[in-house]
Amino acid sequence: MIKVSVIVTIHNEGLFLPECLSSICRQSLKDIEIICINDASEDNSAEILKYYANKDRRIKIINQNNIGQAACRNWGIIASQGKYLCFIDAGDWIDPSFLEKIYNTAALENADIACGSIIHIDQEAQADTVLKYTRKQTAQTLTQKFKLLHMPQINYICNKLYKHDFIATQELCFDTDDKLANIKWCSETAKKAGKIISVPGIYYYHRQQDIETTADEREIKKSKEAQIDLILKNKIRVKIPYARKTKIRVLGLPIIKILSNSNYKRYYLFGIKFFDVRSTRKF
Repeated sequence: MIKVSVIVTIHNEGLFLPECLSSICRQSLKDIEIICINDASEDNSAEILKYYANKDRRIKIINQNNIGQAACRNWGIIASQGKYLCFIDAGDWIDPSFLEKIYNTAALENADIACGSIIHIDQEAQADTVLKYTRKQTAQTLTQKFKLLHMPQINYICNKLYKHDFIATQELCFDTDDKLANIKWCSETAKKAGKIISVPGIYYYHRQQDIETTADEREIKKSKEAQIDLILKNKIRVKIPYARKTKIRVLGLPIIKILSNSNYKRYYLFGIKFFDVRSTRKF
């Protein structure tokens, strides 16, 4: 039985791909399949994939004609046969026991999503822990789930394991028209998941070449505002990033505080929130 389908999307990642594939092939969990979608790479990525596929029969190569990361991930979901799914970017890597520990926890707890800690690796190879789970926690309400995932501040797909039946039943797929499809995916999966669990002691290493760096400011703003709109509509009690803070003072004392962004405002009276105002425009 295939326990985990690992989906790797590749587009001109020859420099880092060997480290990524080696970390997956060396996993202590052996009952996995490794689905590699080569999205019209023009470097030596195709040769690297063939080399690793000859060494490890669990590797399956799917070639695409530059359809984009979101569409490649959708193809990976379609091709997958594992009980759980895991997405890994071609420039990243994982701990040797990452899949075993996260799978065992997810299966034992019957969780729709399990998540591990994240370490950023910058261009100077310096490490920075941006998300660390020190204990196992479960979340089932919307507020609990968003807090456990540290959303909306953090929107990561690749530090998680997703139950295949959950993805199929909810008909979840990546929006191929959205360059920041990861933000929408994180919101939708968190909202629809029955149970989410954190797994301590495992790390996903993310090399900082995030897709957001290639998206223009308007697209970033649109995706993040749509996510915040979802939070406000569902009354999810999490900290929201605001672009602007305004204080109205009387006799030098801050009486009213207004936290605002382009599509919403939150009003506080004497430090107590008393209402929100949202724009009615569509995203």
